[in-house]
Amino acid sequence: MGTFAWFGPRAPPLGSRDVPAGGLCLSAFLAVRDDQGRVLLGKYNAEDAKLEGLTGMDEERRKRFSGGWTLPARHLRFGESPETAARSIADDLVRVRVEPRFVRYASEAYESAVYPGTHHWDVNFLFEAQVPRPTAQGLWPHGPPSWYRELAFVDPSWLKPGDWARSHEDVWAMYAAKK
Repeated sequence: MGTFAWFGPRAPPLGSRDVPAGGLCLSAFLAVRDDQGRVLLGKYNAEDAKLEGLTGMDEERRKRFSGGWTLPARHLRFGESPETAARSIADDLVRVRVEPRFVRYASEAYESAVYPGTHHWDVNFLFEAQVPRPTAQGLWPHGPPSWYRELAFVDPSWLKPGDWARSHEDVWAMYAAKK
C-alpha cells in the first residue's frame, strides 16, 4: 500500500502533506498560431533577470535553456488557475493580444535528474490562440520583449529535437496530437 497523490495540510490518512521528493511542476503553455499555421516560439535572453518573475526560472535554468526554441510558458503561481496563467503568458510574457483557449492537459512522471532515485511530476495545461495580424513585426513594432533573444513564428515541423529547449518538443508533440 502507500499514500495517494492527495496533497494538503488536511489530507486524508492515506494522503500526503508533502510534495513528491523529486518535485511537482504545474505549468501552462500557449501555442500562438499565425495565419500560415506557424507557431510563436522564442529563445530566452539568459541575461534578463525579468524572466524569473515572468516564468519562475532561476538564473541557472535561464542559461541552460537559452540555446533552443521554447513555447511561451510558465509555472503557475500558487493558487492561480491555468486560464489565468495562459492569459498572463499572452499579456505579460509575449505581449500579444489574443484569447487563449484551453486545448488539453497532459501529465507525466519521470526520474528526477536533480534528485536521482525520485520521480518528478509535470502537469501541463495546453492553450492555443490565433494572432490577429500575420507578422511578428506587426506585433512588436519596437522589437520583441527584452527577455527573448529571438521571438518568431516558426513551422515546428522544420525543427529537430536538438533545436528545442526545456523538453518543449515533448509538449509540442502532446499539443500536436490533439488534432
